[in-house]
Amino acid sequence: MNELIESFTKRAAEEIRTSRIHYDNYNYPACVSCAQTAVELTLKALLKKFAGDYPRKHDASAELSLAADELPEGLKEKVPRLCFIS
Repeated sequence: MNELIESFTKRAAEEIRTSRIHYDNYNYPACVSCAQTAVELTLKALLKKFAGDYPRKHDASAELSLAADELPEGLKEKVPRLCFIS
């Protein structure tokens, strides 16, 4: 796996763990922030792996829509939802 993809994936997993801690401590704004960061990192990892590049900004929805044909079949159908979430 590409080092950058691996880094994005590990960082996203850490953001999810941190989000859960914030949730358990009723710190909902921090929980949502960490979850959003995890989504952004995960989408960038997907774009890097399947499209070869990723945006250097927070919102990756436009790039994800453009790269939909390059994603695996199971993800193609989820692109509209992923764009909405991002």
